[in-house]
Amino acid sequence: MSRLQILGLEFNKFTKPLPSNIGNALPSLQRMTFAGNMFEGQIPASTGNALGLQLIDLSANNFTGPVPASLGNLSSLNVLDLDMNKLETGEDRQSWEFLHALRNCHSLYLLSLYDNRLQGEIPDSVGNLSTTRGVLRGVRPVRLHRAPKFERPPKYKAYLMYSNIEDFNFVDLQSNP
Repeated sequence: MSRLQILGLEFNKFTKPLPSNIGNALPSLQRMTFAGNMFEGQIPASTGNALGLQLIDLSANNFTGPVPASLGNLSSLNVLDLDMNKLETGEDRQSWEFLHALRNCHSLYLLSLYDNRLQGEIPDSVGNLSTTRGVLRGVRPVRLHRAPKFERPPKYKAYLMYSNIEDFNFVDLQSNP
C-alpha cells in the first residue's frame, strides 16, 4: 500500500481513530478524502509525513483536539477541509501553531475550518498563508489580533473579506462557538 495515491472513504460509517502512523504507512498519498464518517480522536501528526498530499478532506467527522502543525510539511497541499468536527484551539497562541505552519503550503487554495471549536485570537501569521488565491472558511475568533479592516461583499452574507490576507477571496467567520 506504500504506492497508494488516492484513498477515498467518504460517506460511510467508519468509526474509531485513524491509525497514528497513517502518513508513514502511505507516503505516496496525494488525496485523502474521509468526509462524512464518524472517525474520532485526533488527526494523526504523521499525516504531515505523506509529503505528496494535495487534498485532505476530513470534514463531517468527530475529530477532536488541535490541528497538527505537521500539516505544514505538505508543501503541495491545495485543499485542507476540516469542517464539521470538534477540533479545538484555545486562548493561547500555541494552539494556533498549525496556522503558522501552513505558511509552507505554497499551493494552499482552501483552508476550511467551519463548525469546530475554535476560539481565541487569530495570529498575525494568517496573513502569510499562501501566495495563491484562496479561501479561508470557518474561523470565528473571540477577538481578532490587529485586524485592519473588514468588508462585506453584498451577495455573500456568510463571508467577510480580511483585507490583510493578500490574494485571498473570502474569510468565513461562522459557527465556531
